[in-house]
Amino acid sequence: MAKVDEENTVPADDIELPRVRPPTVQRFYVDATGKFLGSFDGLDEEIPADMATGIEVPTGPQDARQVWDGQKWLAAVPTPDMLTEEVNRRLSLGFNYDLGGDRGVHHFGTTDADMKRWMQEVTPLAQAAMNMGEPNRQIGIKTDTGPTIITASEWWRVLDAAADWRQPIYASYFALKALPEIPADYASNPAYWP
Repeated sequence: MAKVDEENTVPADDIELPRVRPPTVQRFYVDATGKFLGSFDGLDEEIPADMATGIEVPTGPQDARQVWDGQKWLAAVPTPDMLTEEVNRRLSLGFNYDLGGDRGVHHFGTTDADMKRWMQEVTPLAQAAMNMGEPNRQIGIKTDTGPTIITASEWWRVLDAAADWRQPIYASYFALKALPEIPADYASNPAYWP
């Protein structure tokens, strides 16, 4: 008769079969303040120490920044950094500008990095042309849509359009930032943005 190792095998008609690992269920843990610690799918004796000292809750959050209030997950409390990310996302969308004629509509990026690049690469050329009395001097630029030609005087109109497009976004950002608490729907509610 085969020797039975009671810890790792189960006897079955003189054949040793491996012990089947019991099924496990995913469990979710928070700390005493309701902050999400993580989830675990394993045996009790394998649970990580930080979760073993936590509180098990029935579900995980949709967003790891959410807080468990003892009964449900509360919406993530927006932070100023999250608001800054949203304004940067909106600025990254840029705007379209019709240069007219066969040049058509071009898309211009308007993040702070885009604007800095425009100010370093194109504005000095446009300014030099204007200073020399040549507002119709052509300057080659690369827009998000592709390369094109623009005159020095047209460039100032593009910069004005960029400022007109960016200003309301920044005004909304500063208005939201000034509130005592940033609304949970700050990113999705069109009432807050132009």
